Amino acid sequence: MRTSLLLFVLLLVPAAARGQELLRGSVRDAETGAALAAAHVVDEATGRGTITNAEGRFELVVPALPAVLRVRYIGHRTERVVAEADGPRTFEIALVPVVYELGEVFVAGADFAENVMRKVIERKQARRATLQAYQARGFTRITLENDARIALVSETVFDAYWDRAEGPREVIRSRRETSDFYRRLGIEPAGYVANLYDDFVEIQGLRFIGPTHPDALDHYQFSLAARRGLDDQLVYDLYLAPKTGLEATFIGRLSILDSTYALLEAEVRPARHVVFPPPVQAWEVFYRQQFAQVDAFWLPVDLRLDGAIRVDPGGLGYPPATFRQVSRFSGYEVNGPLPAAPYVQARRVSVDSASVRGDDLFLLGRFIVPMTPREAEAFEALRFADVTLEQAFPPGGRRGLFAAFEARRHEADGPQFAWPLILGYEPWLRFNRVDGLFTGIGKTFPFSENLAVELRAAQASGLRRVRFLGRGTFRWGRGGTLEARYARDTAPRNASALYPVSLASVPALLGQGDYFDYLWTERAALGLGYAFPLIRFRVEGRLEQHASVEREVTHPWPFRATFPPNPPVEDGRLRALALAVAAGDDYRPLRTGPLRRAEVRVEHADPGLFGGDFGFTRYQLFFDGHLRTLFRGRPRPAGLLVRAFAGTARGKLPPQRLGVLDGSLGPLTAFGGFRSLRGQPYEGTRYLGVFWEHDFTTAPFEALGLRALVDRGTGLRLFGGHGRTWIDPDRLAAPAFTPRRCDGFHHELGLSLTDFWGTPFRLDVAYRLDAPGLFVGLGLSRLF
Repeated sequence: MRTSLLLFVLLLVPAAARGQELLRGSVRDAETGAALAAAHVVDEATGRGTITNAEGRFELVVPALPAVLRVRYIGHRTERVVAEADGPRTFEIALVPVVYELGEVFVAGADFAENVMRKVIERKQARRATLQAYQARGFTRITLENDARIALVSETVFDAYWDRAEGPREVIRSRRETSDFYRRLGIEPAGYVANLYDDFVEIQGLRFIGPTHPDALDHYQFSLAARRGLDDQLVYDLYLAPKTGLEATFIGRLSILDSTYALLEAEVRPARHVVFPPPVQAWEVFYRQQFAQVDAFWLPVDLRLDGAIRVDPGGLGYPPATFRQVSRFSGYEVNGPLPAAPYVQARRVSVDSASVRGDDLFLLGRFIVPMTPREAEAFEALRFADVTLEQAFPPGGRRGLFAAFEARRHEADGPQFAWPLILGYEPWLRFNRVDGLFTGIGKTFPFSENLAVELRAAQASGLRRVRFLGRGTFRWGRGGTLEARYARDTAPRNASALYPVSLASVPALLGQGDYFDYLWTERAALGLGYAFPLIRFRVEGRLEQHASVEREVTHPWPFRATFPPNPPVEDGRLRALALAVAAGDDYRPLRTGPLRRAEVRVEHADPGLFGGDFGFTRYQLFFDGHLRTLFRGRPRPAGLLVRAFAGTARGKLPPQRLGVLDGSLGPLTAFGGFRSLRGQPYEGTRYLGVFWEHDFTTAPFEALGLRALVDRGTGLRLFGGHGRTWIDPDRLAAPAFTPRRCDGFHHELGLSLTDFWGTPFRLDVAYRLDAPGLFVGLGLSRLF
């Protein structure tokens, strides 16, 4: 099949292109016979070049023969190889190591390496002052491996552009890949290649200070590591290490050409103190890059990445992976005009769809770095039977603490617990004083890209009634959603915006009491929503039947204590229309990472208009904000998180529609709830709550010199919570009902140790100001 396709493409290629010659070869050390990976091979006539792969092999297309290839490798003598028209097309090239003879005693003072770097920085600034633009052809291969095999291969050919005023752009011209799940892991797009010679280097969402930044000597310490030769020139190898942990910096080695004070090669990795933003949990990757002279400038020839990574979007528990990338540049054109098309849009990486569909570049063997036999075997196997992300890197036995919470699209359902799938089915489990042990199962049926139906069924050991949930979702246009659902089940009366019912089962099972009160409901709803670029809205009609339940169970062994009675609610039919308008980030309970959003919700029930037994209008306001405060240049800057809730109502509110300010689930705490309020929420016809948390990261422990905590990523946060609820008797539909009210404002302050001793847990110590008391709690560091 591949041969037929190649012949078809060759018929379409002009004669001049068919006249090109493919040269192959290998490069080895003349003394040891060891393969020289990343040796630089250049066609002297065109300046186009490539690098050798991990086994020292290369492939290079030249326009015509004879051709002269120049082969360079630091520490070895450069060789020139002539490919004749009637000669071989494959070459075995041996490079002779260069032993640089100083001829006299070489004395390097303590500041020798710093003086070398001063000259490097000065020469770079002088050269770059006249660099206006450049373009080149690039190639990148990404491979991901699990413990047993290569799981993904992705190759890209792209055009790279750089303009002094507009910055870099990459246009992907050809692509072939066995899968694209590296995008789900948040790995940089294949067209982007970092330049370690730049002042700032962007890696996985962080902006690193480059080793040749104008202020590099303020951020790095340099020392002489070795001296090597390149032909008859001297090369200095310098170690670099960060002076402080306040910025994103590298650690590693630089190779400097003595005569021109140019950066020849960099072999670095992110310093140990660098913490990448989620979903990256570990990025132990070495970056190796070479540079070559193009006119008066030194520009990158390649970039090679190799190391272990752990990227876990959604906290699903993906295991570590081995990540490799090889990139090369050739055919530089400097200070010439650039095409306008790549700069029409703001995106750094774009795709030339027509060129990608043609895909002749790979078929002709141009611009690529050859695969090793192991890579080629894996690529061919994966082309016919690729694997998914979950198959390549199966999540752990749990889906992960950070992914355990899933927001349904409607507040009446509350946050739900997302259990791991078993043979495509999701368990439905909980325990409380009404249901006892509740067990069920559910499955989602995706009928198309736009239509999905979810069905669940369950039974409980306490209140023996069959439970059912059905939900259908249809997505239309760019942001439209139509949803219908029906549920027959117990539900929390004091519904929380923070805690799933399943999570509340933990303190209930451990004898810590039941956080929620419950009622029996049958409810149906039809909702229509649309997400515009800056704002989202949703309108929904609700039909609900509410009834009190009295079933009580005892704590399971070994506690065997009886729960307090479940209070009654106001029985009746609720018919309501609800509207929600939101701007900013999409809300998820216990979301990972900072959130910026504002949302207004209105629910209106009118017996005269809709029927039903309840008449009220409820207004709710939600706000989340995040502000970077200190150490903004750090990999993980200090920041202030703020979360605020407010609500009021008109008419007669039934107890099951009171506003709620959350407390903690026994010793389990979370941002957005009072950490000194145990086992219950506050309720009211009106409520106001403001919660804030300032994350100082590891800076306090760095200042105190506690390296053991800093190295494990342990940070410090200062937090506070302030709020109260009000009960207006004329707005409560059940005057005899006694809500869990807050008389006067609740104020608390506290400290948190985050990522405690390298774990994902957070240790909280809260002090209540209005009713003095000290409370210790436990939470998850990455859940805000």
